[in-house]
Amino acid sequence: MHGYARRHIQLLAVIMATAAPASAGEDWRLTARGDSDLKAVVAELTGGAQREAGVAAICLLHERIFECEKGRYRITENIVFRVYDVEGSDVATRHFWFPPRSRIDGAGTWVLRGDEVLRGGKGDANVVQGDGSAPTEVILTAAGVRDGDVIGFTVRRAKDRTYPGLTMLLAGEHPVKLQRVRVLTDGAVAYYILGRNLVPGSYHHEVLEQKRGTASHTVAEIRDIDVAPTGPYAPPPLASAPLVSISWRGELDPMIGRWRFLGSWSEAAVWIQAVLDELAAGDKELERTAASLVAGKADAGQSLRALHDFVRGELVAVENWQTGTEYRTAGEVLAARNATAFEAGTLLYALALAADLPVRPVFTRSTDWGPINDGNPGLEQFSDLLVEDLSAPGTYYAPGRQDCAGGLLPDDLLGATAMVLAPDLAERERALIEDVFSTANKDVGRLVADYQQRAAREPWQTTFKLPGRIDHVRRYVQETMTGTAGSDTFAIQLLVQETAGCRDDDATEPQAAVRRHVEASYADAVVVAGAAAGANGTLTGRVVLPVGAPSGEVWPLATTSVFGEEFISEWEGVGAGAFYLASSEKETRTWRLKLPPGWRLATAHPDFVESHPRFRARARALVVGDELVVWREREYRRGVTAGADLEGLEAAIRRVRGYEAAPIILERTGSGGQGS
Repeated sequence: MHGYARRHIQLLAVIMATAAPASAGEDWRLTARGDSDLKAVVAELTGGAQREAGVAAICLLHERIFECEKGRYRITENIVFRVYDVEGSDVATRHFWFPPRSRIDGAGTWVLRGDEVLRGGKGDANVVQGDGSAPTEVILTAAGVRDGDVIGFTVRRAKDRTYPGLTMLLAGEHPVKLQRVRVLTDGAVAYYILGRNLVPGSYHHEVLEQKRGTASHTVAEIRDIDVAPTGPYAPPPLASAPLVSISWRGELDPMIGRWRFLGSWSEAAVWIQAVLDELAAGDKELERTAASLVAGKADAGQSLRALHDFVRGELVAVENWQTGTEYRTAGEVLAARNATAFEAGTLLYALALAADLPVRPVFTRSTDWGPINDGNPGLEQFSDLLVEDLSAPGTYYAPGRQDCAGGLLPDDLLGATAMVLAPDLAERERALIEDVFSTANKDVGRLVADYQQRAAREPWQTTFKLPGRIDHVRRYVQETMTGTAGSDTFAIQLLVQETAGCRDDDATEPQAAVRRHVEASYADAVVVAGAAAGANGTLTGRVVLPVGAPSGEVWPLATTSVFGEEFISEWEGVGAGAFYLASSEKETRTWRLKLPPGWRLATAHPDFVESHPRFRARARALVVGDELVVWREREYRRGVTAGADLEGLEAAIRRVRGYEAAPIILERTGSGGQGS
């Protein structure tokens, strides 16, 4: 083998010596600034800022500075708030959780009151150093805050590890005037800063310095960020709210004096495998946990399901930004007892490896995130890590989705793009490097280009679609209510069919299932005891449903007892922000009331149809023989409606509500005969 190839392969197997510190001598902590500097910073941040109605506080600045070198990194975080209403806000205390062995080398607070800067004391910064069984916690408190104060928090942490990347949500519980992300490197590693879901004109990105041919000092600024939508129809923040990812791009190879960037998914696969190996590395606690969970299980499938149920049941699900940190190892996740969807998958994979189960990791991207950006291959492109049971190929476990039973997929992963890595990637890459660099060609630049071109053609990863369809109807509900005039007690027949996928395991007992459905559908209904389940899965029971009584020659029915709760009642309109339906569902209701002789509808109720990308609603009401029959069908369509399209959605919902709220009035016919 050519001597250079041997040296190059050895180089790829170890972390190179750390270069000189990035931005040596710089201290990015606002707490390290003098009083006059702090006043100038606040003056710049507050210039032109107007208090919005109902806003108790505004985040003037949320700044993160990433100083990245090979084998270590340091992150400084500065947060500045203007407090308008102390009692109505919760900004006087900030709580941070970091990986267990993070070094906290700077944490403090300050308050600007009028023209006076008040520095926090030692008691205002509480640091609890984590170990293998707990994360590192930092609690910062600005004491004695008053209305009108500007308060600042700073925390700086470091760790001996090449920084793997991070996805950050920019919106918080208060409006943010300025988010700033600064990435500095030692000139031996490179990163992307990528924005998503950003408002046009709000984003500025600039490279301030270059070293060795690539960016070594990059700043991204995002202005005027609203609070992320909340409520039952709010979309997942990572699907709609502004965010920024810091993505590892490549590293400088000093042996050849050139950069090796992630130029293809094949090269990215090698990097991703290396990161996963680090994240899923076993330790004694993982091994003990895995052994206790699989003890006595009959086969690999049962063992994997037991591990899945443990991760799903024991860990609190959090979103990527809520961890406040980058990818954590499986051991760190187990200690923290919370996890993102990706981290939960990492933990399950690590436990499965510790139990020696036949599994493989599957990287996938939620369809809520939109298509994968092939121009920026990297780990940040994926939302979830699934674990495939190779004893039953095609069976995937998503432990980070707590509404999913083992082996089932959530709606946003149905038909999603997924990627698996080839086995023995390190050996395959080593063989290719040896083949390329063993030639007599001394043109290193040409050799690197040849390596990248050949690597891009290697089958080091495979992409495919997960089973299912994004427009798949997850749940069907058929309800029939049958009553007789003169009684408020109705018989109910209920059939709920859920296709293979995520499901709620609660309320499967007949009485509980009927009660849950009725309480969600009718405001004033009461379920009578005695519900039962039929052989075909149909539930039967009795419901007290007040429909009103005849008043002379007319009989106005209570429309809430006919159509039920107001259509999409919990959505507050355009002002609530983006509207999101997590799954596609269809429900049909047939409502029957046997009438005394001689009653008919006083006014015509024409057939009603309203169609929108998020739903279709149909209804009709008529008298057939001696029964009033009201039929209603609703189809809910998974997806997001946002921006200018919200006005059309609101108008469509209003039309459905208007039809269902229109009075249903029966009248007695003069002849006493039947009418329709």
